[in-house]
Amino acid sequence: MNAGKEQKIQSRVELVEALYDSCRAGNLQQVKDQLNQVPEALDGGDYDMTFHYPAHFGRSPLYLSAQEGHHEVVQYLLDQGANPVPHEFSARYHSDDFTDWMDTISERGHHHVLSLLKKAIEDTYGPPLDGRNFHHHIRTRDVTAVKNMVAEDSQLLFQVDTVGNTGLHWAVESDNLKMVRLLVDAGAKLDVRRGDGRTPLAVAIFGFHRYWHRDEKSDIIQYLISRGASQPLMIASALGDLKLAREILQQDPAAADRLDPMQRRPLSCVAEIGSKKIVALLLEHGADPNSRELMCQGGYALHAAAANNHLQVARLLLEHGANPQHWVDSSGDPIIIAHYNQNARMVQLLYSFGATTEIQFYASEYRIDVVAEILKLKPAACNDVLPYQWKKPWDQPELALDIMSLAVRYGASFENEGDYKLINTTLAYPQVATFLYQHGGCPSKVLVRTADGFHHANLDTLTFLVEDHGADVNFINHDQLTPLAKAAAAGKVDHVSYLLSKGAEISQSEIPYWKQPLYLAKKNQHLDAISLLQDHEQKKS
Repeated sequence: MNAGKEQKIQSRVELVEALYDSCRAGNLQQVKDQLNQVPEALDGGDYDMTFHYPAHFGRSPLYLSAQEGHHEVVQYLLDQGANPVPHEFSARYHSDDFTDWMDTISERGHHHVLSLLKKAIEDTYGPPLDGRNFHHHIRTRDVTAVKNMVAEDSQLLFQVDTVGNTGLHWAVESDNLKMVRLLVDAGAKLDVRRGDGRTPLAVAIFGFHRYWHRDEKSDIIQYLISRGASQPLMIASALGDLKLAREILQQDPAAADRLDPMQRRPLSCVAEIGSKKIVALLLEHGADPNSRELMCQGGYALHAAAANNHLQVARLLLEHGANPQHWVDSSGDPIIIAHYNQNARMVQLLYSFGATTEIQFYASEYRIDVVAEILKLKPAACNDVLPYQWKKPWDQPELALDIMSLAVRYGASFENEGDYKLINTTLAYPQVATFLYQHGGCPSKVLVRTADGFHHANLDTLTFLVEDHGADVNFINHDQLTPLAKAAAAGKVDHVSYLLSKGAEISQSEIPYWKQPLYLAKKNQHLDAISLLQDHEQKKS
């Protein structure tokens, strides 16, 4: 990427971050001014590991405003067309660790905001669930109960949860063809979209979340199509239906590069399955392999082809200008995923089209020779040496330390290093982590992230950070969470006990009550942690 383009992106990153800060603060005029400069950031949700523009840690302006109770900002964003369901919640709604975002806003007492959001969701997606537990009966596969409920009140078919899922979405996700048939026969809408744009058919193909994830339910797919479910070009591409793709493009050539409401494009969907004929057809009709998609600022098609080792498709995309350097959220760029999957021919192909591997990858592979050569040619790369993860088995501590020492000799420092890389080095090579903390790394930031057992961090990890490196047990991170709050929320009783013994405060006045340790332990029903915290409070009083 040339310096001018990189500077332009960085400038807009700063604008978006300023917008998000204004949303948190509830400064309506600043939100208006900043959104006018970056209107594409209205819904956030687009995240690139190299340039996190326009999202900020996967959050949207609407959610940042809503969680702080800024109803005027929420109303303004909705008036501008913001999706009332932030993508980060619709995409993760079914996760085991997910807490209903509406409940969170309600618990904080932001009732005006809650009413605005509920009305917007009803206007956009459908009436809200009532107290009859209709979706619960679908998820628990109680066909008899669902049949009786629908016979009594067919309007239940159109009720939606807080992210826009209908009962049919849940029936598909449950992989229950009998339930799907029942709901469709009763009049459920086949093409209804939930908050992230997925129809029931899309759920049958891609699953409930994750843009890269395919969870095909063949019988349900065939049934929904037989009943008339709409098949836009993205669906035809995802299913490898060349005949249908041709028919659609004859009527609407521009569809080849059109962004679907799911924020996906046909080209990436077909690149995943390796259908060279459909890829060629889309490219002939103007599909751009570098067009922006959800979580993939520079397009996902080449990464999808590389990840699935579709060599001919990857070559075709590269011949049509696909950029081999675009990163994808949590998955690196095409050459990193090809290296990871040990697809040597794919790696060779990408190199032949100008791909380069980032220096941190060579560090993770313990290639000190390559790291040294790169740093000699480009000393400024010293701050990019620390890898996201060190290659397992973690049995080369001296070599890892030599690599990071080399980076420091070229001027690397770690004051602004994110916690993710520091965490993984702390877990893999404590002696290397010690070196990083001696050169500016922040152990307190890492302590907050690991207090809940993140990446299998344990009590030894906390002891290492606190006693060996002076991590602050009362450190407050960007999300206003402390190590004790994280440990309590996760029910890590041994971590809670240790942090309390080291002086962790149960309550800090500058933190809202819903982010305090005792509140989080109660919310998640961690009884042992609750008891421990309450006993500690009583002893102090």
